[in-house]
Amino acid sequence: MLGLLLFMAIGYLSGSVLYARLIATHVLKIDLATVGDGNPGTSNVGKAGGPGWAVAVFVMDVLKAAIPTYIAYVGFGLNDWRLPFIAIMPAIGHAYPIFFGFKGGKGIAAIAGGWVGIALWEIITVGGLMLGLWYVSVRESAWVTMFMSLSVGLYLVLVRAPQFWFGYWVLGMIFLVWTHRRELPNPPGVQPWVVRVAQLWHR
Repeated sequence: MLGLLLFMAIGYLSGSVLYARLIATHVLKIDLATVGDGNPGTSNVGKAGGPGWAVAVFVMDVLKAAIPTYIAYVGFGLNDWRLPFIAIMPAIGHAYPIFFGFKGGKGIAAIAGGWVGIALWEIITVGGLMLGLWYVSVRESAWVTMFMSLSVGLYLVLVRAPQFWFGYWVLGMIFLVWTHRRELPNPPGVQPWVVRVAQLWHR
């Protein structure tokens, strides 16, 4: 139990480091809260500083979750029900960072980082492909995230993933619903090409 609490604390503190805000403030010299929707994440850093900085922030946000999760999993053998609670803590830290007044972002990259720590590139690859599919199909970005996560859940069922993988997926799904709760009441909508394909199909 002590090991679980220790790694949960390490994960939370790691997640509380908002690299997007640090880069925006100290490198780009801008207030990220004034960019886009104000979320301290990859998208707004990309709008402010270009795609290179967006990629850098995404990688750092993934690693801040992947490293403590992987160390707990491989280094200390926490490959049971405890690991999902460790893996979710960096995302919680990102959403409610102790270093930034508990005002953070939505934690999508940190959720992805937890999957890297658990499954290396398997789930993040599937999730990335599904994210691209839903991004070009659905209008509302919050629903893009939800459909991507549901697709990952279906993949876990199809490959008969270990139980603790499902545990992390459930925690991640709850977390993403919570951090997107303001946007989810909006209908998903579909992109125009989906409507055109549907019309052709029904002719």
